[in-house]
Amino acid sequence: MKKNQAAVILGRKGGKVRSELKLSASRNNGRLGGRPKLSCVPISDRVRRVLRKSDWRIEFFEFVDDFRKNPRKDLIEKKPSEKDVRLYSLVTSMVLFLCSEQRVPPPDWAAAGHWLVKPYFVGDFQSLKASALRESPVEFRRNNIWVLKNFMERV
Repeated sequence: MKKNQAAVILGRKGGKVRSELKLSASRNNGRLGGRPKLSCVPISDRVRRVLRKSDWRIEFFEFVDDFRKNPRKDLIEKKPSEKDVRLYSLVTSMVLFLCSEQRVPPPDWAAAGHWLVKPYFVGDFQSLKASALRESPVEFRRNNIWVLKNFMERV
């Protein structure tokens, strides 16, 4: 077998892995196929992905899960891009909320806040605006962002 190929029997059912990419994915995942477990991605990189047309809900809530599992300072150190004002304010509010929840001092860029001139209702449902005004956490209110109280809850 060549040096760049690997033949390893993995998993309960077994199977041969013939490429380095599949081998590393199977080691990360514990079996052949499936989605490999990725390392924690800083919020600045996640914002960059969203600006390149990735879904903000997936990126930001994966960050929330990662930060709650391991509240590392390096995940929030670097200031994200301010190209999209609403997105930046939302990220700032989310980071402040998580820092408060995890009892971690917030980074300077988040502590400064970023007030939106026009209110941003994340749910964008007319019928939920009154509830959002009543329930929104302080970290979101201070940036003129309005969410429901369960916005940061995860299953």
